[in-house]
Amino acid sequence: MNCKKQKSLELKEQINRQHSTLLLDAFNKDQASLPQPLPNPLSLAPLPVLAPDPRTQEMTNEKLKKAEDLDKTQVRKGW
Repeated sequence: MNCKKQKSLELKEQINRQHSTLLLDAFNKDQASLPQPLPNPLSLAPLPVLAPDPRTQEMTNEKLKKAEDLDKTQVRKGW
């Protein structure tokens, strides 16, 4: 390989290494500037689970029954 090409390749490699170092430094600074998560997140009190009133439960059961019946009729029709 001729001397000029060798020096050119060495210079490119040096520039690439410097570029990589600069990018890594910038990335590390970016990461350091991000807010750090709390070590132990605050725990919230669980919300009480309310039982649905009887009318709402009845309506839900009716909808489920209709959906099951519709599914059965579609299966019989081959849909």
